[in-house]
Amino acid sequence: MIIDAHQHIWTRTVADYDWLTPAAGVLYRDFTMADVAADRRAAGVAGVVLVQAADDARDTAHMQRAADADPAVVAIVAWVPLDAPAATARALERLREDDRIVGVRALIHERDDPDWILRDDVAAGLAQVAAAGL
Repeated sequence: MIIDAHQHIWTRTVADYDWLTPAAGVLYRDFTMADVAADRRAAGVAGVVLVQAADDARDTAHMQRAADADPAVVAIVAWVPLDAPAATARALERLREDDRIVGVRALIHERDDPDWILRDDVAAGLAQVAAAGL
């Protein structure tokens, strides 16, 4: 069985996709599981892991709704606010209810601070993610 381990979807009105501007050219549109379906089937890909495309909880919820509607979604890599430990804990508590959540991701390449990932508050958030098994 072939699984695409890194698939993004987005609907521009759902979350703040800061990177998605007219300068993105052909990507500057909504991209849904329907867009993925034909190519996925033609390539013999049985399922996909949806990976967050925005540092925004609404993007995670959007992926969860897509997974509810399409059994080809076998897992989700979500977003949590790693730099806000109390908010990280709340987000992880909500995500714990969904066994499709297999990890978290942050768009660190979008940060102005190149050392953001090394900050103490982010380390505390990452420790919570590790403790949650993600």
